[in-house]
Amino acid sequence: MILFLLVLIMLFSLTSCQKTHESIIVTGKNNDLMLKIASGNEKEKRTIFEMLNIPERMTLKTTNSTGNICVNADADIILPDTNSIPIVKVRDRNFTQEEADRIIEYFIGDAAFNNRFETGYTYEEEKLMYWMEELSKETDPVKRKFLQRDNDKFKSAGITIPDKPHDILPAPKVFEPTEYGAMQIKGYSKYGKNHKYLIISNHLAENKNMVLYTCEQKGYADIGHEGTYNSAASKSDLKKLGLETADQVPLSISPEDARNKAFDALRAMNISNMGLFSCEEVWGEAALSGSIAKRQEHHAYRLEFVRNIGGALMTYTENNINRTFVETDERTGKKLEPSWPYERIMFIIDDTGIVEFLWESPYEITEQVVENAKLMPFDDIKAIFSKMIFVTHAHYGENTKLTFNIDRIQLGMMRIQDKYSPGTGLIVPVWDFFGTMSLNGQEINTAHTSHLTVNAVDGSIINRMKGY
Repeated sequence: MILFLLVLIMLFSLTSCQKTHESIIVTGKNNDLMLKIASGNEKEKRTIFEMLNIPERMTLKTTNSTGNICVNADADIILPDTNSIPIVKVRDRNFTQEEADRIIEYFIGDAAFNNRFETGYTYEEEKLMYWMEELSKETDPVKRKFLQRDNDKFKSAGITIPDKPHDILPAPKVFEPTEYGAMQIKGYSKYGKNHKYLIISNHLAENKNMVLYTCEQKGYADIGHEGTYNSAASKSDLKKLGLETADQVPLSISPEDARNKAFDALRAMNISNMGLFSCEEVWGEAALSGSIAKRQEHHAYRLEFVRNIGGALMTYTENNINRTFVETDERTGKKLEPSWPYERIMFIIDDTGIVEFLWESPYEITEQVVENAKLMPFDDIKAIFSKMIFVTHAHYGENTKLTFNIDRIQLGMMRIQDKYSPGTGLIVPVWDFFGTMSLNGQEINTAHTSHLTVNAVDGSIINRMKGY
């Protein structure tokens, strides 16, 4: 259905102290062809180790033809703890009421669950009041036009200014429609010193399905996932980021304690088939509402959980597809296609317990299409990397000095989006190359950034920011 595109790898010569296969070809992103290649191992049933013929480490020193991009690799090669890797089809899905019930029971329990943290107006109502006041004072026709447009957008969404401030009422624990087209459960709960906020939102039209729970001591963190957390790799930047007070917050629990709390929570909420990808010490803060304090500093552990596919974990990277506001084409009135974030479960845990829990973009596995995927030999993957790392970073230009020090190479899983069927995709095995990067001598924190993602089946290059 789609022409098979063969991309010959660069016609320019590369200076390298590692001999590479000049005949390596990177295949085009044709999922049907890729699945046909992957199925080649169904009868042979060779193990991962038999197919890869993998060395203990990968070492490489190479430079592009202009000398401005250098790659040094002395890297651990990390494999999943399984002999075979499947390929499955997935699609986006909503959170169910049953899941919501378990989440509410775990985080809120029998405590009061209210529709707001104090009497007053909603953020949207306050915004509308501000715009209306500005409109009444504005004399510039152009500025009035923009203010009027903003007013009209809010009013067309059903947002009006009530006659009096809202009272605090019990929040529904079942999904209800919002003025934005989502179905959600949202509420506030105060128990002792704990200010809890919970939102469970289904909005597939804009790919914003999300559970967010926060628990703070000084106020409510209710403006969405705004917590900023920095790992040890960027600890030197804490003062620059205004987070030096977070470094003074004690942290007495161990990483094992944090892991146990997270696993206990997942079991209690009956969230299965998720594996722990990373647990790291972090420093950061959360923006607060409903109190004099505007923020609360944290010294905690951040735990990232990913889906387990037949014994192989999804690879967590910070090359993410972010949730974005979906704009409307002013000419046609149609909404533009939304981005589809990767599934993710994240905990922030400190001495007070679970500070934050995020679960977004849950998948539903619809079909296993390959039971034991055929993988390219590792030497071929290495050769593709040694060439394509230059191609994918060529946009920096010849006047920029770029150096990569690759110290970790991981075989894991990744969701590839179907460009022609929104909300559907394949989970396939991929290789990711991690390490540090320096730009003109200045090292950039890229601890969880994959500098290149290569399809382990056909060798094609995957853009993680696009999802294919």
